Amino acid sequence: MEVQEGVLVTGVYTITNVRHRNLVEMDVDNSIIATVANDGEHPAGQMLWIITLLSNGRYTVRNAVDGRERLPRYAVCSALPKVNDEISSARNRCQWKIVETSTKKHYIIQPNSTVDCFWGLRNGELADLQKSWIKRRQSLGVSLMGWSHS
Repeated sequence: MEVQEGVLVTGVYTITNVRHRNLVEMDVDNSIIATVANDGEHPAGQMLWIITLLSNGRYTVRNAVDGRERLPRYAVCSALPKVNDEISSARNRCQWKIVETSTKKHYIIQPNSTVDCFWGLRNGELADLQKSWIKRRQSLGVSLMGWSHS
């Protein structure tokens, strides 16, 4: 299979905020939060995400089950999201756009239904372009950087 340049391939990733270097985590109550890595309170498995490229070019983002007898859950937002809406988790899939910026291997994550919002997750919300994320592919160790618009 040929990989198209600029397309994020299906794989297991960590997602890290570029500015604050905190990771996206599925907490024990199934909320999606930003947290500090390796602080001893947050198992690494809670910070792994399976990003799946769909046939329509969109993506799903779900937690990689970490052996704690819980079902996979997907990152979701409301049907018509706006800035500061919460990103939560559910068993049903939500499609996201993951778009490469003008800097190669730099991506932003945005809801399928709007181009005005992007993942912020500082407090578990959608935000504007000031919040950006690194996606680090676990299986290959390839670093895919998030992008920050000034």
